[in-house]
Order: sequence, then C-alpha cells, then structure tokens
Amino acid sequence: MEYSEDRISGRISAPEVVERPCGLYPALHTFSRDYGADDYRDWVEQSNGDPVPAPLAVYVQNEASGAPVSSGVSRAHLNESRVIEHELRLQGRLFDADRPLRQLILAGSIANQWSEDQLYRLVSTIQSSFFVNPDSFNSWCACVGDALPSLQRLRLLRALGINHIRYAPAARPGKVNDFDRLSEAVQYAQQLGFSKTIVDLRHLRKDRPDSAQTVEALLSGVQPDRIRVFVPEGEDRSAFDAHMTAFGYRNIGLDWYLRDADSWWRSRASDSLYWTLLGYSELKHPDVIGVGPGAMSAVCEFYGINAASLPSYSACLDDGVLPVVQGTELEDGDVLRREIIAMTLASFCIRVSAIENKWGIRFEHFFAREAELLDAFERNNWICRQDDKIEILPRGCRELAQICRVFDGRASDRPGLVSAAAPDERSLQPGRSPVSAQNTPFHE
Repeated sequence: MEYSEDRISGRISAPEVVERPCGLYPALHTFSRDYGADDYRDWVEQSNGDPVPAPLAVYVQNEASGAPVSSGVSRAHLNESRVIEHELRLQGRLFDADRPLRQLILAGSIANQWSEDQLYRLVSTIQSSFFVNPDSFNSWCACVGDALPSLQRLRLLRALGINHIRYAPAARPGKVNDFDRLSEAVQYAQQLGFSKTIVDLRHLRKDRPDSAQTVEALLSGVQPDRIRVFVPEGEDRSAFDAHMTAFGYRNIGLDWYLRDADSWWRSRASDSLYWTLLGYSELKHPDVIGVGPGAMSAVCEFYGINAASLPSYSACLDDGVLPVVQGTELEDGDVLRREIIAMTLASFCIRVSAIENKWGIRFEHFFAREAELLDAFERNNWICRQDDKIEILPRGCRELAQICRVFDGRASDRPGLVSAAAPDERSLQPGRSPVSAQNTPFHE
C-alpha cells in the first residue's frame, strides 16, 4: 500500500513517550520505508521462539500525543478509539498467549479527553488481547502531559487499574498558580492510592532559569515520588543536587530525582535496573509495542514506526494491515553499541571485561576511534578508566548524551556528528553542565 503522507517520506518524530535524548539507538534518520509490517511480523515470530521470551510493554497514543491539550474532558473521535482498539487486537494475536503484559502506558490526551466509555473499552480490549496477570497492574501509567485531570477523572483512572500518573506541565514563567494546581493534582493522586506520582519538568529548562526556586515552590506543597528537572546551562549541578537532597531526593541520572525507598534505587543496587526505549525500567530487554498513530515499536533488533496521521493509520487497519510504515534493523555492531549505551545510562559503568567476553573482541582495538574521543572526557574527570571497566562520573542529561554520542556507530551518516562527538575541553568543567555547541541532542 502507498500513502502520500509527508511525514513518511520526510522527517519523522519520536513519540513523546520515548525517552530522549538517549532513548533510541540507532536514531530516527536510519528508519526507512524499506521496512514495514511484514518485517515487524517476522521479528515478533522470532521473539516468540526465544527460549525465554522478552517481557511485553505496551504504550497507546492518539494523534494528539505530544500536543498541548486542555484540562477539560472532551469527546475524542469515535473513529480514533475504534481503530486503536483494532490495532490492539491485531497486535495481541501476534504474540504468544502466555507472554504476560508487564507494562502499560497511556500517552497523549487519551487519559484526559477520551470518554469514560472509550476508556473502559480500551482497557477491556487490552485485557482481552494480552495476558494480564495481577503483577502487571504494578506498572500501568497514565501520562497526562500539561493537562491536570479532575478528581473524578483520577478516580476513573484508578478504577481502571492505572496506578502511576505522570505530569509534564508546560513552562509558563510567572504563573505561580500553575504550580499550586499541580501540587493539588499530585496530592489528589496520592490520596486516591496511586503508587507513583511522577512530575516531569523538562519543559522548564528553556523558559525558567530559576529551577531551584520553581522546584522548591512545588515541593513545599507536595512531594511526588519522582521528579525530573533539567539543570539550566551554567548552573552548578552539585549545588542543585544538594538542594534536592534537602527535600529527600537523590539524582538517579538523566536529571531524574527520587527517594532511597524507590524501587529504581533497589534495582540499581542489585544491578537490575535497565535502559529501554521508554527510559529506566526494571524489565530486562522488553519488547515494546507502540499502538496508535505515530507510535514506535521495538522488538528484538527491529524498530518500526506507525503511520503518523489518523487517515493513513486508519487506512492500514481498515485493510487488516498493521500500520508499520517505516523501520530499521540493527546489525550486530549496532546491538553491541546499544548495549554499551544502555550500560552508560542505567549503570554509569561500561563493563569492558564483560563486553569482551560476551562479544569476543578487544575493547580498545574494536573501539579505537572511540577510545581517542574518550581521552578528553577522562582528562576532564567525566570518566574513570579502570582495568576492567569505565566508570561514568556525570549524571546529567547533557553530559551523558555526549558520552553516548561517542558510541554512535552510524554517526558518519550524519554530517557534523562525528566532529561534534569530540568535546570542547574548555566546556568540560567538573560539576557544571557544558555550555558549548555540543549540547545538541543525541537523537531527534
């Protein structure tokens, strides 16, 4: 089937739920129309045949995902919910019935703007299409973005089995009342028994240089379980971390702050915290199933992305075809590099001896060019080389993105990225975020 959708042949965007700037390797520029639904099916079949099949994670988004939505509940297009339910049923038939669904994320405006009936039907379709055991409900999350759900809507989400809620307020300088309302929404969620209240303040980094004061205004009223704050360029990260410590939070990495009792901390301590397409996870190498217009899936070494517009997405499903219209397959070298990037982000350590034993390589020889680029990081105390590992010292998103960029094996396909991987040593000041041109995102 051919579609005239501009975003298919041109630039595509990672869904909001995909963690950036380090959540995806290879990057979006490697996705091609040469890969599609048939390739996706082949990889699912291979995944089903693995001796120990990967856990399943599903996220559902609608066409409005990533776009600002109002806080009120409005009726979503009936056709949109219908076709999304259709894709869920098609996806469920592909995966073996005994593979449990371990994670669910509702993205975009689904949690806020779909009707009560549509949400009940959505959850019912998920439960009938996938194997959902009681443990699965421990990781059902609604990402509500800038919209603050009403108390009635929060009750509905909780009744449907959602137990995590993630807010991502937009930056509105000077509007203190917005944070009062956010504090109230977080408090409502905690009172209703949501096990994780998550606040992502990533959008403040451009418009609010006074992050510490903004966070203090929020935390003085309520304390979410996890909070993400990008430290502004030039601000002393160690001082900001100390400020967060005073509120009982510690930096786990990539500007996420949480408490010692959080399960992510326990997993980190037992070396069982992992990095996935969806960010930090206690699931090891899950198959991520993206459902909805523009959703992205990752199964084994295959990545696919759905048609972005609702008409093109619906046209596929009306013909009984999965809407995967672009994709990419990882070669062995890509899998190795992805593993190193995941180690960097989840463990802050590249286990050199483990990589050499697993892959049958000599690290310094195989990554000779990368080793030269790492020299600058070592001279400026960003990494510490030891006999059998490389420790990663910074925790911020900008710094980690630069280190990950070193291992981007497809950098030669993107003009200027190879030279950008080599840091300007004048900008690598311990305790501070770099302020040079190297701060461009690792991925789109």
